[in-house]
Amino acid sequence: MIEKVATNSEIVSTVTKSMLEASSHVSFDVKQEISYSKSIAVTNLSQCIRDMKKATIEFKSNVKTDVGNLVKIHEAIQKKDENL
Repeated sequence: MIEKVATNSEIVSTVTKSMLEASSHVSFDVKQEISYSKSIAVTNLSQCIRDMKKATIEFKSNVKTDVGNLVKIHEAIQKKDENL
């Protein structure tokens, strides 16, 4: 006998909403450019700032991907259970 795998629409909805909401609060914006010096320290700091901004953008994108995958898994489980 094949058993159904349970999934819960309400929980999936809550989790995905929470993930997207939490990621919307993550940002990294520079308020003022550092341009007073061409020193190695300033150059390295500027690179770190660019890297951090890129990382936050990638994080948000990855959260959206994770949410999409969670929804697809949920839908696949529902469809499979309906066909049993």
